[in-house]
Amino acid sequence: LQKNESASQTFRITNTGKSALILRKIQPSIPAITYTLDKKTIAPGESVEMTVTFNAKNRRGRQNLSIDIIANDPSHAQTVIKVIGNIN
Repeated sequence: LQKNESASQTFRITNTGKSALILRKIQPSIPAITYTLDKKTIAPGESVEMTVTFNAKNRRGRQNLSIDIIANDPSHAQTVIKVIGNIN
């Protein structure tokens, strides 16, 4: 990625459980990472798409960033999405 460019990736989040999955908190590690998500409560069997965008403005070199997702899933209460890249 070149300095001052941005890149996006879309992820699918699927609720394979028997009750509603509630994404309680979504926390990017830095303000240069943003996300869009239609809703934070996902019914059983339902999927939603989450698009993550990294803006490389004023950044350079290797980037090792993340987004933490806190949910009501007792077996996976926290999920981390890694955002890794190199800015030229």
